[in-house]
Amino acid sequence: MTQRQRRDVAYLFACGSLVASLLFWTVLVTAHTQQNLQFPPSQSVWEGVLHTMGILTEDIVKTDTEVLHGAAFNTSASVLTVPSEVIGGTVPSDTSDANDNGPDELSQWEVHAAYSLSIPSLGVRTPILLPSMRFWENKQWNLLEEQMQVSLNYGSVAYPHSAIPGEPGNLIIAGHSSPPTERAAESPYGSLFQHVPELSPGDQIIVTKNGERLTYVVSNSVIVSPTQTDILRQQNDESIVKLITCYPVGTTRDRMVVTARLQK
Repeated sequence: MTQRQRRDVAYLFACGSLVASLLFWTVLVTAHTQQNLQFPPSQSVWEGVLHTMGILTEDIVKTDTEVLHGAAFNTSASVLTVPSEVIGGTVPSDTSDANDNGPDELSQWEVHAAYSLSIPSLGVRTPILLPSMRFWENKQWNLLEEQMQVSLNYGSVAYPHSAIPGEPGNLIIAGHSSPPTERAAESPYGSLFQHVPELSPGDQIIVTKNGERLTYVVSNSVIVSPTQTDILRQQNDESIVKLITCYPVGTTRDRMVVTARLQK
C-alpha cells in the first residue's frame, strides 16, 4: 500500500468515526430528552436538541443566580459590622451634626462616657470616654485606632485595658494636643491637651468616678516615639494616671507622657 493510499484510509476512518460519534450522541440526546423533558414527538431531533440546550441554559443561569445570591448573603452575614468610616464612608465635617449625632456614633463604636477629668492648673475639664475591649482583645489594631480617633472628637479617651480609677493599675488617657484632621479641628476637643506638656511635678490631675473625686499628683513627664508601646503596659503596684498626647504641639512626631500617682 502506497503512502497516498494509507492517507486515504486514515482519512476515511476519521470521517467514519466522526459520523458514528455524531449519530451516537444524537440518539443519546434524543432518548434522554424524550424521556425526561418530553418535548413533542413532532419536533425533529435537532429541534429537540436545541430545546434541550435552551432548558439547560436556563437551568445554568438560574443556578448561577442562586449561587451568587447565596454567596452575597453568606458574605454579608460573616462580615464584621463596623461603622462606615472603616469601610470607606465619609466622616461628618459639620461640628453641630457631629455633636448632635455624638451619642449614636459613640454607641455604634461601643464607647461610653465613664469618668471625668480635671486639670486645675491648665483649666482643663473633659469627659473620659471608655471604648469596649472588643478590638483590643481581638488585636484588631486598625479598628482600635478608628475607635479611638472617633472618640477623641468627643473628649479624652481612656485605652480599653485601663485600670479603674483609684484601683491598682494604669488609667491611660489620650487627648489631642492639636487637631490631626479637619474634623478634629472643628471639634471643641481638637486641642484639649495642648498645654499638657507644661505640667510640672506636683501639679494635680483630678479624676471623678461616680461622684468620687480622686486626686493624682504629677511625678514626671517623658517624650517617646510613637512606636514605643511599652507606655501602655499595665502594673498592679499602685494607682497611676498617664496622660498621652502628640508632641511637639502641632505635629504627630512624638508622644508626651505625663505620669501622676494617686494622692493618699
